[in-house]
Amino acid sequence: MLYEEWDFEKALEVEHKEGREEGREEGREEGLLEAARRMKVEGVEPALIVKFTGLPLAEIEGIELPR
Repeated sequence: MLYEEWDFEKALEVEHKEGREEGREEGREEGLLEAARRMKVEGVEPALIVKFTGLPLAEIEGIELPR
């Protein structure tokens, strides 16, 4: 029988690592959205924004521009 002792510190380390990875992904997504917003403000065609950011067209079309 395989037995592995529960290690609280190891569990915290794993959770910490997963949290950092989630944070990085969220930050990357926010950065792409900000870049898309800036391109849209500058009049870049949505198809080019899709090409450069990889964001879905529907998401780009949903970005509200400042008035």
